[in-house]
Amino acid sequence: MRGPQAVLSHLSLRNFRNYSELDLELGPGIFLLWGPNGAGKTNLVEAVYLLGNRRSWRRGGAAALCRRGTTEAVVAGEVFYLSDEGKGIDARSGDHRVVARISARTEMYLDGRRGRIKEITRHFPVVAFAPDDLDLTKGSGEFRRDYLDHLGSRVITGYSAAKTAFDRALRQRAAVLKAAAAKGRADMSGYESGRSALNAWNDEFAQQAAGLLVQRLKLYEMVRPALEEALVDLDAGGKPEVAYLARMERPIVADLWEAARSGDTKAIAEEYRDAIAGRLRDEISRGTVLVGPQRDDIEVRIDGHSTRDGVSQGQQRLVAVALRIAEARVLEIQTGRRPVMIMDDVFSELDDSRRERIWEILDSGQAFITSTSDETGRLTGRRGRVFSLPIHRLAETGSSAKTVRAKTSFQTHSPSQGDLSDGAPT
Repeated sequence: MRGPQAVLSHLSLRNFRNYSELDLELGPGIFLLWGPNGAGKTNLVEAVYLLGNRRSWRRGGAAALCRRGTTEAVVAGEVFYLSDEGKGIDARSGDHRVVARISARTEMYLDGRRGRIKEITRHFPVVAFAPDDLDLTKGSGEFRRDYLDHLGSRVITGYSAAKTAFDRALRQRAAVLKAAAAKGRADMSGYESGRSALNAWNDEFAQQAAGLLVQRLKLYEMVRPALEEALVDLDAGGKPEVAYLARMERPIVADLWEAARSGDTKAIAEEYRDAIAGRLRDEISRGTVLVGPQRDDIEVRIDGHSTRDGVSQGQQRLVAVALRIAEARVLEIQTGRRPVMIMDDVFSELDDSRRERIWEILDSGQAFITSTSDETGRLTGRRGRVFSLPIHRLAETGSSAKTVRAKTSFQTHSPSQGDLSDGAPT
């Protein structure tokens, strides 16, 4: 039995990206947001994503989200839940109001009070695929680590604290290594002085690295089966295999997995101490940290071929989509609610059969899909739940405020200040 489906019923924007004021009345179904490039399609789905994640997937700080010439933006949403059968409102879950107030930073409010990201996610889980997600497949391990860390912060208690503590220890150890490397280049004494200076930091680093790895492996054991299942569902073109690659002295074998499952950070910290001892000379020589979870990675293979460089561009896109579907399934299991899905330019380079598989996955919940053209004429013959929203009509009158209803009936509307600021005090 699946959990209730989260549904965004109302979205309000003020001074967000290219929107001065906008009200959207929504409901269950798939919303096709279409229009020419630059009309604001991605901006709109970015606002939905922001409400469930406190951050955008796009590069740039919070201030970049504010409309040009303004210093503050507000995004607000009303959320309710459909029953697990999808036949009615789930009265047990109630409804909620989520507000993001954006200036130099983003502050989140849930039902009138400040909300933490894990709490926001529990009430309004949102997952997005964006074109840059190809970096999840083709890019460096940094992108896949960020994928794990962002998901972990939303579903595992203590994950964010473990990541923050490790990052602090990493910065301290990296600074000592950098100083030792510089001294060594100056008078050849860097190794001995560096080894002495690092004694105080190696143990702290090993302890915090172990704490983060325990959390990462706990999350990985949630993600791996969900990812392999998603790859099969999307017909990625062969047998999928997923592995966690840790920068330690030896691979993570049975005893280390058991230590991670039981939360035995002492055993894992000892592994990191051994790894540090084995690489210390190289670390001091190069002035950088060579062991630790900041260098870990997830490897995905299809029929034994790495998806980073051994499969087609279309398969790489499928793997990126599968990672987002796996994220959604983990969120559903951990929060008890099915997430809202966003697909920003997902269908390019995918054949019709793979597109159909994605539609089948999306068809059971609420989803927002961007496109440069209105494809609902083709889709509604098979999907009665697809609604068309021509985005260029929302932005073409500049600063006018509007209400847009699910089946694209347009009418002018001037929301009050309270429509946007409820729960985010001025």
